[in-house]
Amino acid sequence: MPAPGFPTRPTVAPAVSQVAGSLAAAGHRAWLAGEELARAWWAPPGPGPRTHRIVTSAPLAVVLERLPRAVVIHARGLMLPSAAGAIDLVVEQRLPEALADFGFSLHTIAWDPVDGTLIDPCDGLADARCGRLRLVGDPAEQLARSPVLALRALRLVAELGLEPDPSLGPALGTAALETTAQLRAAARSELLRMLCGSHAGRALELAASSGLAKQLAPAADPSVAHWIDALAPRVELRLAVWLGTGAAPWLRDWRLGLGRSQRVLELAQHHPIDEAASPRHDAAVGRLLRRLGPEDRADLQAARAAQLASGVLAPEVVRRASARLAALGEAFARVEHNREAALARAGLALSGAQVMEQLACGPGPLVGRALRHLAEICAADATRNTEAALRAALDEWVASAPSD
Repeated sequence: MPAPGFPTRPTVAPAVSQVAGSLAAAGHRAWLAGEELARAWWAPPGPGPRTHRIVTSAPLAVVLERLPRAVVIHARGLMLPSAAGAIDLVVEQRLPEALADFGFSLHTIAWDPVDGTLIDPCDGLADARCGRLRLVGDPAEQLARSPVLALRALRLVAELGLEPDPSLGPALGTAALETTAQLRAAARSELLRMLCGSHAGRALELAASSGLAKQLAPAADPSVAHWIDALAPRVELRLAVWLGTGAAPWLRDWRLGLGRSQRVLELAQHHPIDEAASPRHDAAVGRLLRRLGPEDRADLQAARAAQLASGVLAPEVVRRASARLAALGEAFARVEHNREAALARAGLALSGAQVMEQLACGPGPLVGRALRHLAEICAADATRNTEAALRAALDEWVASAPSD
């Protein structure tokens, strides 16, 4: 019996069902299979465009006859654009034998959207119902044949919160990730998606306990696993706090691209943010504001707060860092306010000289306070930015202000 809340059948897009129906009309079964079926059945949608996979016994010529818009990718593979997204067609395949190549039991399920027939030779639905991640066959042999499955395992744990089968964890450390640049290119997407998963911390802990982390990123900070899930799912931010300031060789080896790598290094340079500038020196805070945009600054403040709340640091370190972080937040607000006031004063209809004339005083703090007051008035109501209105406001301010 299905677990409570577990769907009894997948939700298949009409365009996908129509393709299966067209091939069935020609006398060939067509099965929705692989991770795409899992996402249509019980898993949440993945990032990026949706790609469906259909495995069929139909030969290439029949598929091209029935689906003339399909594009041949290789001898047994085609891609068909559709209203539901791209449909990958794997032709001339017999089930259930073809399913064994899909690696994980969750993905060795096939569903015929025409008549609702299910093929589940490796008990993948049972694993799905209990949230278990299991490789089909001997895990060490599977990972030796396809090392990218190790990164896929971490990604599935991170995205779906799955529990690895007891046989999977020890085998992950045997995967040879350093073999070729081609392998790393294939694994890169899996790794980046893993880091942005809502259970990325669990995946990083699995990498560490299995020994895979020694290959994956030996210089990375293992304690990040305890607080990475609290961060915004921005891959550059999560890479920055995980890899730290020594990220450059890793970014080069994994070929993340110049632009993305520079973003990671910039963020890593300013983590922890409370140590990037002294909150007592407005000039240093101003330079930090110029280097970091509002989103980066907010993310780095949140990252430091998450680290301090995770319990990975000593209580005395947390106490001092928390005070610095709070003071830095106040300094950011103060410096930004002063900047905004300065910008507003530059556009005031009443100049500093006119303010001094009306106040009958020379340059000094009183003039600065008066100009800030007028700037705040104009920021709240731009229609008051006239000489007459500002002179009247200045008179009111002088009358209500305590004497120096």
